[in-house]
Amino acid sequence: MGEETCNFPVPMDLQAKLRGTQWMDGDPYHRVVLASNGYVNTLLSCWYNSKVEVVVLRDMLSDVNPIEKDFEWAQLQQFERKMQIQTEKGIFCVCTCRAILRDRPDAVEAVLSRRIGVDQIFHHFRILPRFRLVDAGAESSQEGRVCLWREYTLRGEGIECRVREDFRPDFLEMHRLICGADKAADTPLHKRFRSEAHPLTVNFASKNFGSLVLGDELGKVLSEVSVAKHPLQRALLAAGGNVIRIMSTYHLCEVSLHVHSAVKKADAVNTFERDVFISCRGVIVGRARSTVRIEAENVLDEVKKGLSTAPGALFRRFNCLPKFSLLKVAFAESPRPGFGRHYTLEGSGIFCEIREEFAQIVLDLSDRSTDGLVVEGIPELF
Repeated sequence: MGEETCNFPVPMDLQAKLRGTQWMDGDPYHRVVLASNGYVNTLLSCWYNSKVEVVVLRDMLSDVNPIEKDFEWAQLQQFERKMQIQTEKGIFCVCTCRAILRDRPDAVEAVLSRRIGVDQIFHHFRILPRFRLVDAGAESSQEGRVCLWREYTLRGEGIECRVREDFRPDFLEMHRLICGADKAADTPLHKRFRSEAHPLTVNFASKNFGSLVLGDELGKVLSEVSVAKHPLQRALLAAGGNVIRIMSTYHLCEVSLHVHSAVKKADAVNTFERDVFISCRGVIVGRARSTVRIEAENVLDEVKKGLSTAPGALFRRFNCLPKFSLLKVAFAESPRPGFGRHYTLEGSGIFCEIREEFAQIVLDLSDRSTDGLVVEGIPELF
């Protein structure tokens, strides 16, 4: 059985800096948000179990001083968008996104013509960007409450987006505070998060920001997973290809993939079947069965040369942002409690049909420690 280990995707020096803050020592879901690589809206929709909206406060063509010295900045076009991200209960994040475009006249034209916003570029051109968490921290507000923030970049195919997100104090508790007895005490604490859009600026909903893979499918997906009772359960069911990242950040440990089998179908030279087990804290908590059909000759050639048929490896190799479709979610109570989903990923001549099943214990591994690999009861749902 082959094995691949996935580490916590936050640099060690940044982890050290953030010790003692809610990012590292608060609710484990803080870490999931911290490491989110273009899915913050999806993740917080799952947390609140509520629709999240993005309202644009400002759009502008930026003339910003360069940060790096090794770019020929005269060759670049820069655009900036400021947004507030909210549920029906209130604003929980203010976000500034700066897009820097190099040798991409198609992207420049799309932004200038207002067909897309700067935060929608990767989704529009189906580019799978590379994520880098640059910095994060906690700052005291004027009211003496702690606000979390993070900065990250998304890069790919001549496009770079630099994003700064500032979260309101106790943003994970926002719905409880506003709906509960703390409402009166909470009201004056968040002035910057209740500001209205400037009357001279654009103010409209921005699709696809913070839901990179799901895009227009987000509403349908969230409706399907809303019946799940635990936010981590909803996040895993709605994940657009980032299940391992979510698990490793939530449980703050390595997650390993154990390839049980990976074979080419005898009657279809371009179709492969994979059976993979997922372990965390020494416990096998999930199983993913995939059927991968490759219709593009250039992709098939790379597979013949040794490229893995794992869906993530294929889409990453060709920097393709796949189209995600959730077909079904399912739950089991006994004798092996758990949950799972059936979905597809498609793009660049690659079609993947995937069935994932998780043991219920994946939601609470905090006190679990084993000396060897233990197989928990994974339900058979599909």
